[in-house]
Amino acid sequence: MDSTPTRQLVAGALASGLICWVFVAMLWNNYLGKYWLWPNVAITPDATRGEMS
Repeated sequence: MDSTPTRQLVAGALASGLICWVFVAMLWNNYLGKYWLWPNVAITPDATRGEMS
């Protein structure tokens, strides 16, 4: 069994982190619309949700 080189492992982790950061930034700034909020709206009781802007 070959071991994964450390350099490849670190590069993959950094690339994955960057992609996740960009995706979350796009969601946060509403570039992908507001449809991604539906799971939170569906499982949160109305009394604790408050007003959605």
